[in-house]
Amino acid sequence: ERRRGGEVGVRSVRCISGTDVWRSQADGLCPPNLFDAAIATIVEPHGDPRQYTDEVFALDVEYGDGLRATTFLLGDFARVWGYAYMPVGGRCEAASTVLDPPPRRAHFSALTRRLEDMFLSGYSTTPAERTYLTTGVLAYLVESAYRGGAPVATPDLDVRYTVPGSDAGARHHRR
Repeated sequence: ERRRGGEVGVRSVRCISGTDVWRSQADGLCPPNLFDAAIATIVEPHGDPRQYTDEVFALDVEYGDGLRATTFLLGDFARVWGYAYMPVGGRCEAASTVLDPPPRRAHFSALTRRLEDMFLSGYSTTPAERTYLTTGVLAYLVESAYRGGAPVATPDLDVRYTVPGSDAGARHHRR
């Protein structure tokens, strides 16, 4: 939603698991340089991520404008999430996010703050379209996993919207 032109919806999703994750990466699902850049940002990794096959998933999302994003969930490999992207004509950028230790609850503080802001102001802090889109993407990823990792078309996720400015504390959607 932060790209030029705003959110353009999602065309399809795919959820791959186990050893198929590593096979699909070799087949070009995610460029190796992006995967390697994301992995390089992880502090205290546990060995080589390719050693892991249990609880390993690749979540591939194709957006309406052709952008593809793949998220790798690597089980016990690390307690952080690594990210990498490469804008058209740009250089690879990578970072990682440290997760709180299990049971992971700290992220609910931000959610609780958003709910409090909404209740007090009468304005939604996030667009309803975002909730519809993310919920739909997750539901279709589960469907893809059920179908053994087959791609799933998502024509009902042709959702377009823009978010003015930063959404941190934004009050642009009236309840």
